Amino acid sequence: MTRHEARQSRRSRVVARPSGGDFACATECVEALVDFAFRQLALNRIYALQLARHPRPGHILSSIDMTIDGYLRKRVYDQGLFEDIACWAITADAWATRRQQ
Repeated sequence: MTRHEARQSRRSRVVARPSGGDFACATECVEALVDFAFRQLALNRIYALQLARHPRPGHILSSIDMTIDGYLRKRVYDQGLFEDIACWAITADAWATRRQQ
């Protein structure tokens, strides 16, 4: 199966705002990226990985109806510690339903 047949893509980006800041801008940015990926690129599923110990990115992802698929335990090594990663995802069907509401 080719990448085209699977209708998947992987791009890594960090969308961040200084600590204590308003996340409305980050939420709008992530929402626009997800909308573009589903509507223009015709992807079937989008996922995002988040350091589990940092809750703020999870709030952004949940605000656009992404859900946690699971955790990758001790997946990355960061600042002297092995860190758990939360895997968030949303499908094209779920995104279409969200847009209709």
